[in-house]
Order: sequence, then C-alpha cells, then structure tokens
Amino acid sequence: MTRKILPLALLSGLAAAAGLLTARGGRSRESLLPALRAVQGEEKTLERLAGRALPVSVAEERRIGEAFDARVPRPADERSRAWEARLAELGGELSRSPSNRRLRRRYVFRVIAQDGSANAFTVAGGFVYVTAGLMRRVERDDDALRFVLGHEIGHSELGHCAD
Repeated sequence: MTRKILPLALLSGLAAAAGLLTARGGRSRESLLPALRAVQGEEKTLERLAGRALPVSVAEERRIGEAFDARVPRPADERSRAWEARLAELGGELSRSPSNRRLRRRYVFRVIAQDGSANAFTVAGGFVYVTAGLMRRVERDDDALRFVLGHEIGHSELGHCAD
C-alpha cells in the first residue's frame, strides 16, 4: 500500500511546492528539478495507479484503437498485403493462446509504411502495427516475427495501452 501512496504523495507535494513558488514570485521551476528527477523514476507506477483509478473498459479501449486505426495510412501494394496476411496468420496463432485473456482472438495486425526503420508498436484495443522496414528485416524469419508480435501482444494483455 505504501508503494502505491508514496508516488502520489510525492507528486502532490511537488505540485504544492510549484504552486507556492509561483504564487510568491519565487524561484523558477529549475529549483524543483532534483525532486522532479526523483519522481520520474516512479512514472510507470503513477501511470498504472491512474489506470486503476480511472479504468478503461475493453470495449472503450477497442473503440479508441479503431479510431486510431482508421487514421493510419497503410501501404496498398501487393507486398504489403502479403505481409499483412503473414502477420494475421502468425499473430492469430499467438492471439489464441490461453494466456491471452483481455483481447483473446481480437487482435488486428497491420503493416505501416514508414521511414525504413525497423519497429513495431501496439495501441489500445489490440491493434498491432509493424513497419515495412521491420518486415523487410524478418522477411524469412517466422520466429523473429513471432517474438515481435508476442512482445506487442504482451503490452496489450498487461494493459499498458489502457494505462
């Protein structure tokens, strides 16, 4: 319990100190930097606490993901369609795992065009995106692609997007 309260108390204290300093015309925010750095280490804890205090339902999360997905430009060439079919096949296998409870079987896998960087990310609602640059790098390595997709599914299953 103390681990959960301490970050909130620190953040509240910092906000109060910042308010006092500005109200009195005191020193600048740089005087708070040491304290801000101390709280920075607790950032993930604060995000998770906020997620618990203001939970997002799986249905709400899905609506957020769908709205995001509708705005993401995707390549429409033959190669990208083949990559998406491969992502759907491999990702579909992974998403059916019994350990997936939040969004089981509801994952969507997309290829996005980008600057050639090798990257992947997931957004709310089980939408997983893989850049074309990453697809080129793992073109013939299903295990590497499974690893990447499993990692992104893990973010969704742990509720990181909802946090």
